Amino acid sequence: MKRLIYSVTGLTLVLLLASFWPRPVQGQDLTTDLANFLAGLHPRVATAVDGATTFAVTGRFGWHNVVLSCTGAETINTITGGKAGGVLYLENTDTDCTLADDDSVTAADAIDLSGTATNSVGATANIVVLVYDGTSWLQVAEGPVGGFGGSSLDLDAAGVRLTGADGVLTALGLGNGNDEDLTFDFDNAAANFVAIASGTGVTHISWTGAFSAIQANTASSVAYGFTSDPNTGIYSSSAESVDFAANGVRVLNLTQTVNQNINKFAYANLTTKTVDAATTFAATNNYELLLCTGAETINTITGGTNGMFLVLSHGDTDCTIADDDDPTAADAIDLTGTATNDVGAVKKNIVLVYNGTDWSQVSESDN
Repeated sequence: MKRLIYSVTGLTLVLLLASFWPRPVQGQDLTTDLANFLAGLHPRVATAVDGATTFAVTGRFGWHNVVLSCTGAETINTITGGKAGGVLYLENTDTDCTLADDDSVTAADAIDLSGTATNSVGATANIVVLVYDGTSWLQVAEGPVGGFGGSSLDLDAAGVRLTGADGVLTALGLGNGNDEDLTFDFDNAAANFVAIASGTGVTHISWTGAFSAIQANTASSVAYGFTSDPNTGIYSSSAESVDFAANGVRVLNLTQTVNQNINKFAYANLTTKTVDAATTFAATNNYELLLCTGAETINTITGGTNGMFLVLSHGDTDCTIADDDDPTAADAIDLTGTATNDVGAVKKNIVLVYNGTDWSQVSESDN
């Protein structure tokens, strides 16, 4: 009988104590948590924000995986429930959800995103990784669900934000300057082209070092051309050669020799050549003023290159240009008419062209 009384009394005491013992909270079953941990699993917790600026994270492990949604346009300023050293993988895929960036993190549990005071708006397949330092959340990465990269990546040390969408990569400056951007279109440009543009109005690119084209150069596919007109522009048909093409046809070829001739023909400054007890002078420009210190007869002109034009201001009466109708000497001068030397006269100009061996007169003017 005593044993029965003791048993009833003991059972009553156990039941009484049990009524005061805290019941396990759902989601905190150690057996389930340990099984998930050993399996490398962690529950994705769906959290909805409705007319609020905060939400809470829960869990006993040092990381959280939250799928965030908003019933309307919500701006999240704080996240409560964090533990020092805790990592939050926040799937911010709802475009109604905006994470407020508090660079100074003055409020408890505030969020400091990477970059300079730039809020993070939800985007498709976007995940933000945050670490709790004991007082606030600091962003360490942003990328797509299931991998690193995301729609944007901030390189804080370099002051640059990289943003990608539909085959387009945009690099935006986040420093203290003008914060210009460049956009590289890898997907939607014409075939075999990458389109480079700017959303901030960049019109000039400063390039340091050599800029080379390594593609095949032809008139129909120039090295430096236009997206809508790839057969018009600049290319190189051979070594030491620069070519210009229009509509797939070469219209100009420049080499060292041709360029020298163009320079001499196009260079408009007048230079003076004074002949003193000599029968020759050297042409170094396409426009020369001829002077003589005494009565001089000029038989040859050196310095000519094939195709070069020379405009000779022949106003000094002491200067005579010898006419060699059948030039036998190199660099001799064949004036128009029959073996008639040309004596300088007021405002007289003679135009000569060099054929590779000697000079031929093409015109004469009294200006």
